[in-house]
Amino acid sequence: YLAQQTDRQGLVALLPQGVISYNKTGTNSAQGLQHDAALVQLTNQSAYVLVVLQEGPGDGDLLKPLQEIGQQVYELMKD
Repeated sequence: YLAQQTDRQGLVALLPQGVISYNKTGTNSAQGLQHDAALVQLTNQSAYVLVVLQEGPGDGDLLKPLQEIGQQVYELMKD
């Protein structure tokens, strides 16, 4: 199911090409909610799960923080 996700604009958007990842998003624009959960496979045969739930102004861009968090956590976990 997660492998069929087409919305990859959140936590996994800035991961290096070739990194195997699966994610599931959730949004409610009217309430300013943006969520994403990702399973990321690392090259050392381990994986991690990252879940971020956030709330902000209904007109704000909540994708950028998700992308930055996803990238930063990957950089910390890959070593």
